[in-house]
Amino acid sequence: MSVIGCYCSVVGLPCPYTPKHNIYGAGSLGDSRFWPRSSANDLAMSSVNPSQGITLAGRTTALCLLVGAIAAFLWLYPAPVYSKPAPASLAGPTSDPAQSTEQDVRARQASPDKNEANTDTDIDIIHGLDTKPPDTNSKPAPARPTSDHARSAYQGVRLCQVNPDKNEADTDIDIIAIHGLDTKSPDTWTWVDPSDPNNKVNWLADTRMLPARFPTARIFTCDWPAGLFKEKSTIQMTVKELARSLLLGIRSRPGADQGRPILFIASCLGGLILIQAMVIAAEPGSEYTSLWRATGRVVFLATPFRGTAFQDIARAAVLFLEVSARLAGETVSDLLDNLKASTPFLQDLVGDFTRTYKQRDQPCQLAIFYETKPGNLLRKGIPYRRSADYLKEPKLLVDSGSARLDIVPNPIALERAHVEMNKFSGPNDPDFHAVAGRIDIILSDIRNGYPMDEADALISSLPVAHEAAFDSHAEEHNARCHPDTRAELLCQIRQWADDPHGESIFWLNGMAGTGKSTISRTVAKSFADDGRLGASFFFKKGEGDRGKPTLFFPTIAGQLVHKIPALRRFVREAIDADAAIARKALKDQFEKLIIEPIGH
Repeated sequence: MSVIGCYCSVVGLPCPYTPKHNIYGAGSLGDSRFWPRSSANDLAMSSVNPSQGITLAGRTTALCLLVGAIAAFLWLYPAPVYSKPAPASLAGPTSDPAQSTEQDVRARQASPDKNEANTDTDIDIIHGLDTKPPDTNSKPAPARPTSDHARSAYQGVRLCQVNPDKNEADTDIDIIAIHGLDTKSPDTWTWVDPSDPNNKVNWLADTRMLPARFPTARIFTCDWPAGLFKEKSTIQMTVKELARSLLLGIRSRPGADQGRPILFIASCLGGLILIQAMVIAAEPGSEYTSLWRATGRVVFLATPFRGTAFQDIARAAVLFLEVSARLAGETVSDLLDNLKASTPFLQDLVGDFTRTYKQRDQPCQLAIFYETKPGNLLRKGIPYRRSADYLKEPKLLVDSGSARLDIVPNPIALERAHVEMNKFSGPNDPDFHAVAGRIDIILSDIRNGYPMDEADALISSLPVAHEAAFDSHAEEHNARCHPDTRAELLCQIRQWADDPHGESIFWLNGMAGTGKSTISRTVAKSFADDGRLGASFFFKKGEGDRGKPTLFFPTIAGQLVHKIPALRRFVREAIDADAAIARKALKDQFEKLIIEPIGH
């Protein structure tokens, strides 16, 4: 991120949001420097040659048996005989109810207890070819038998409130927890005592844990089709399709309100689906815009934004999982591809989310937790832990590099393995305190009764020079470098900006009229096009507010808050602490409005 200041000397700032926070200054002093469920033991294969050792009499006997079996089948199950139906009558039902289903267009009310007096809408359902409406007196068909994995996929995305005693009237926020791949709720969030399997703790529902820390929150679990194994005939859903289903499920939750704040807790792959959903919700004209505005708080638990840290583990695990799936007549979920490496899809997704985050008008507060104990994906395909660990040494699956987002400068480490990142043993678990404590900080604006619009109004009260930015109306007709001119100097400035270990300040000096302002506008426009410009201020003597040094830091602070919404809270706190900060000495303005907010 860069701050452009023309005709002004400023000091380099350490910025946690990018590898280096650059300040470019132009003036007339100084120098220009610078990612088996079937037992294989029970299976055997035999090689058979159909022609070996079989006599002509034997073949004839086999052929007769086959013909006899086919004849018996046709006798017991004759083919249905279809007659040409009579022309359908649109005048009304026939006298024979059995024929009316085939020959007439007729309507039947499925809810006979409702009439036009106590309803306001009719819902018409038309069946398809070779079928008919269900009998209202018939019993429901029995649930189809499926495995746990297939059942999750069959049910789709659904939300379940874990603290049903809370409703929207006595709460002010919804907390929604999204699980990862190959699991479901409440299993994802439940710790099981290794010495006593009956001793279980679900930290989302336990009245001593999250409900106790946040009594004014409704807490939901969100289940999505996360089965690791899929039926071969199933058309698998992509991350984007799952994200759209997630958005629909969230918007359809009980007591959903357009302005009701939401905090998400996303585990592993659930985090990737969530950020894809947020990108979709933020698109211009999206039907989920209200959700994007309400979703400003997310806690990520071991989400592999850049794939797993050791792709070789993932590749070996996929091999064993594919063998296991084939033995069961199934296939492995395509979602597992996101754990192999930082794919182009992941890179694009993270880039889209980062840009969407930075363009958000209201602040979006994010927290990332990653593991520090090794794990092994081979344990998913090999039932014996020691065998899996013998074939592949356990390693970190989602480390600080894999869980990293450039817009979250300080991810937090937890001393646990990947499968333990979303489970806590009780209210005294230190890692539960770490996660709950971070949620407490994120929710401080709501719990302290400080709405975002009030914060915006307070920051807007800062006196600023509106015409000082490079793209202001006052600057739009001022000159910029023509193509292929000043190429060497512009290249030098870009190299300086791209160097994470370079100096924090680039000072451009020269005599009056030598093109410093023209170069500075060109640099500002180039950085803005790349999404890297933090703020700009072009002084001009005798041009009202643009000639007042006292407005420089408030103007820069206002632009930075707009560019990096996470700074809003800290700038607001500075104004809260000293309402007259804009009239204080430049050194005090610089420290309170720029240095301290960026340093958090």
